[in-house]
Amino acid sequence: MIDKRRKIYVYRTVAEKGLGHLKIGDTQNTGGEAGVRKRISEQLGTGHSSPEYELLDWWYAEINDKRLHQHPLLAECRVHQRREWFKCDLKLVKSCYHEIVYGSLRSDSFRMRPEQEECRDKM
Repeated sequence: MIDKRRKIYVYRTVAEKGLGHLKIGDTQNTGGEAGVRKRISEQLGTGHSSPEYELLDWWYAEINDKRLHQHPLLAECRVHQRREWFKCDLKLVKSCYHEIVYGSLRSDSFRMRPEQEECRDKM
């Protein structure tokens, strides 16, 4: 079965690193991290000034990047209108994602422990 789950990724180019800019995108390319890297190389092949990049993180996503870009905290950090570059850190990106998906503004999420799942399932 081909895995077409949506993945959100965050990276920066060598040129943007000194400016503190991060690129937030999403893809449904197959192959986990390889699919994410394929999408990034497609973007950087479109005349970008710096083809070297650092992938900071990626994860399987419940939402698309457009919805994440509209989060008020990230919207304030947008470098250029209608672009996917933001002057922020990875922790803020993850916090905004978790607030949209889980209703909690934190940068990490954790699975329930087995006893918590058992309790939830009894409800």
